[in-house]
Amino acid sequence: RDNFNNIIQKDKLYSLKYLLALFNSTVINYWYKSHFDNVNINPEQVRLIPIKKSNVLIQRPFISLVDYIVFLKSERLKDLEELIIPTYFEQIIDGMVYELYFPDLLKKHKREIITHLGELPEYTDGMSDEQKMKICNNVFNRLNDKDHPVRINIDKMKEEISEIRIIEGLEN
Repeated sequence: RDNFNNIIQKDKLYSLKYLLALFNSTVINYWYKSHFDNVNINPEQVRLIPIKKSNVLIQRPFISLVDYIVFLKSERLKDLEELIIPTYFEQIIDGMVYELYFPDLLKKHKREIITHLGELPEYTDGMSDEQKMKICNNVFNRLNDKDHPVRINIDKMKEEISEIRIIEGLEN
């Protein structure tokens, strides 16, 4: 693991979208709250956040999901089902972050997420909003299918794994 200060000073190995996914995850939020009493984010404290080392292949699905979320949150989503999509993508990122930081725990419970994501199409510069929305809908419909391992594992990890239940605030 690295910390944020080392990453900023040493290299450009991490995509900013990957870091955004980590910093907005439940795991990092829990870590931050458990290490620091104040609610205000202090730059010196942020530099201490442990960043899980990962290569470009591991970062790619995080980047795609962040792109989807940023796009969806910039759109005027019309109905409740559309509003669920970015929230579900955030839950997937949380599951992926759990897998990064607790790989043995998720493997032991057979609740991995990353290996079951399949293809997450990337946005390209010339893509229209309609094309981007179609990608989001297709990915959401595939990963949210009641029989898809990603959906099953996200639900089950919060039910079955006590460490995740604690982080999620579901147990005292």
